[in-house]
Amino acid sequence: MGAELRGAGILHKGNGENVFLSQQPPVISTVMGNGFYRSVPCGPSCSGAARDMMLFAPVALASGPDGSLYVGDFNFIRRVHPDGYTRTILELNTSPAHKYYLAMDPMGEVLYVSDTSSRRVYRVRNLGQPKDPSRNLEVVAGTGEQCLPFDQNHCGEGRKAAEAALNNPRGRRRRSGSGSGSDVRRTPGARRTGP
Repeated sequence: MGAELRGAGILHKGNGENVFLSQQPPVISTVMGNGFYRSVPCGPSCSGAARDMMLFAPVALASGPDGSLYVGDFNFIRRVHPDGYTRTILELNTSPAHKYYLAMDPMGEVLYVSDTSSRRVYRVRNLGQPKDPSRNLEVVAGTGEQCLPFDQNHCGEGRKAAEAALNNPRGRRRRSGSGSGSDVRRTPGARRTGP
């Protein structure tokens, strides 16, 4: 299940529950980061105790059913295990200077990355210790081509999700037995990507 914080002080949890932050006691604790910037190429210094880690630019978060926290930190996606150990699970090869989103499928314990720049949705193959984090993903939706407004005939409607042109993928949700993703096409809304 993922969580998303909205500007109005509402935390939208992945299970549909809303937490109104104005009604919660003001408690903040550090889970990851020591206050210093890491270099863009992270290397072995990106693994270790979460509170000792340096961050570059955290842009996305997701949480796993086991209590792990997935942190999209600029060009790396890092997993903070429940015991506080951090490991890099994915290195993004495309320019990560744009917004991307993380979402966890709690049923299958699968992490998805919606990349607005490449117009694709990826599945992270190995959430443990991948041999090569730069190759630890596969495309589940999107060809990389843009689906232009009012041109639905060329967007891949009715075909496999990986054969569809997307405009701006912004998240992924999965319910048991079905898949769905969000994609802004002719009109904003969720588009089913198929099981």
